[in-house]
Amino acid sequence: MKIKIFLLLFTSLIVSKLSAQKPQLFLLAGQSNAVGQGDSTKSISCVFGTAFEYMATTDECVPLKDPFGKSWKLFQRAGTGSVAPAFAKRLNELTGSAIYMVAAARGGASCCAKAEMSNYGTWDVSGNNLLFADAVNKTQMAEKKLVQLFQELSGFRVSVMPMLF
Repeated sequence: MKIKIFLLLFTSLIVSKLSAQKPQLFLLAGQSNAVGQGDSTKSISCVFGTAFEYMATTDECVPLKDPFGKSWKLFQRAGTGSVAPAFAKRLNELTGSAIYMVAAARGGASCCAKAEMSNYGTWDVSGNNLLFADAVNKTQMAEKKLVQLFQELSGFRVSVMPMLF
């Protein structure tokens, strides 16, 4: 019961924080589950103009849909479907905020440099192919793009929310 109350309060706190700020930028990073191995035929569709994906290769924001993510550096696009559209759609419904997503995932990546295999990369701070630094770089590129897109809004600032891993 205490856990349910905590989760309810925690969710309410996050939703109230998010609803006071627009737009919101999220990083979806991690290993194969973050890449996305779902069924794209069952993927949620976001309402037009409510959810976007930042594309580092072209420095633009495009409507969010599966397969989420495009290959960039060591990061991969979703095999078929991902959690991104469902996450963005629900968050938009709860907050009214436009949701911007950054994909930074690599199947087979390790969380520890000692476990790094071949060219899969690692989320550790040392190793051969460092993913964390590239994820930060891609997120900073997305922040810069959002500032350009929304510079006409008085008092606009990018609000980067927690990373989904």
